[in-house]
Amino acid sequence: MATPIWNDKEGRWVLRVMKNGVAHKYTSKEPGIKGKKIVLAKSRASDLGINYNVTVGKEYERFLEDIRLRSSSEHYRSYEQYGRCYILPTISKRKLVSVTANEWQNILNTVRGMNGKPLAKKTLSNVRAIIVSFLLFASRDGLEVPSNLRLQVPKNAPTKKKEI
Repeated sequence: MATPIWNDKEGRWVLRVMKNGVAHKYTSKEPGIKGKKIVLAKSRASDLGINYNVTVGKEYERFLEDIRLRSSSEHYRSYEQYGRCYILPTISKRKLVSVTANEWQNILNTVRGMNGKPLAKKTLSNVRAIIVSFLLFASRDGLEVPSNLRLQVPKNAPTKKKEI
């Protein structure tokens, strides 16, 4: 296995390797041993087929396409709406592998409706289910996602009593 080299001119770790006749270059601007480990992790992830550059927004588009192909139009519409309104506004441009379990939980804790009021418990449980389903799709797609994800709907979420 090749070893990363610190490039003083560029100020980053560089690892160049040949895989199946194709040249690959992995870099990290993190100084010290931490940066070296990042470069080696990127190289190993490439061997396993993991892509570190996929954003949440791009992967969610692929997820919606999968939902559209295997579900009803109403089901697809609800997944698209929940993603557009509640999940994607805060993290769509972030890389999927960099989003932690606490950040996913924070979406549930802070999401608000169009009028600024807190969402109902049922809506929050639907958002939670969509996040879990999305992360399962991403892991099946070969992406690294939080493995110990135990999202919880906030206990103080308002519930609406219905008369029967």
